[in-house]
Amino acid sequence: MDKNPKFIDATTYKKIYSLVPISCADILVTYKNNFLLGKRVQQPCRGKWCLPGGRIFKNETLQVAAKRKLREEFGINAKLSDLKFLTTQGTMFNDSALGGPVHTINTIFQLQLKSEPKVKLDTRSHSEIKWFSEINKNLHPYIKIVLKQAGF
Repeated sequence: MDKNPKFIDATTYKKIYSLVPISCADILVTYKNNFLLGKRVQQPCRGKWCLPGGRIFKNETLQVAAKRKLREEFGINAKLSDLKFLTTQGTMFNDSALGGPVHTINTIFQLQLKSEPKVKLDTRSHSEIKWFSEINKNLHPYIKIVLKQAGF
């Protein structure tokens, strides 16, 4: 077993992943009347526009996980107090980065920016990042629900 308590060895994590929902924190980044999405590199949703986010580590708060994922995937540093709870949604996909189905419980935060950020793309997570001003009909239903919840 890895000595870092935040990480679970691959065999154990794959077993957990196959048996229980994974708790995740996602972030809707907005600036003026626009929202920022990244095109995913891995399954699920490879090649689709998605929110930055991912699993929550043991002993990590939801807000700290959201802040970490936002920094890792988009290079945006946020204050914890600026991350506002938006909604909670579940997702289920037949394909995942580990193979087989995945079920996630996603706590979504919104970060309303006062100025356009300098974005630093993490190419392990996203192939590109883009600002949108309206809900595209090709977006995943999960993303559409989150955007509607935020007033788009």
